[in-house]
Amino acid sequence: QANPQEGNMCMAVSIRWEDPYWCGVGFISGPDKGKPYAPWWGKTPHGWYYDLSQLKRKKFVLYMRGEKGGEQVQWKVGFLGHERYGDSLPFPAETKWLKLENGWKRYELDLEKCNLSRVCSLCFVVAQPYQDNPDDPVTFYIDSVHFE
Repeated sequence: QANPQEGNMCMAVSIRWEDPYWCGVGFISGPDKGKPYAPWWGKTPHGWYYDLSQLKRKKFVLYMRGEKGGEQVQWKVGFLGHERYGDSLPFPAETKWLKLENGWKRYELDLEKCNLSRVCSLCFVVAQPYQDNPDDPVTFYIDSVHFE
């Protein structure tokens, strides 16, 4: 049972380890259908961007919990800054490795010092060496993802 933090749905992520023993999932605000646009990774001008520079608090916020507690996850905002049509951040803003609890907890990434004029990507990364029990599969839940 996912037991969402808010509403009646949340995202469940389950990972079984195989070589290369890490997993990253990117969320990109670009077209995902039709040629010549798919897949879009910031190399062409066909992506969609968000100007987040006027946000009052300039924070990336989400709620997460681990299935057991102890799972570790890292989030990054602006990982396409190295591409010509990617994010305005030259390097991604990233959280430290977040050690999850088995109850919901709010996590924030301060973006105050970042150029947020063009944001089109964010991702999470999970790596086997960072886990408390590296031989066990990892399951965690994500809810209420937003910018403030």
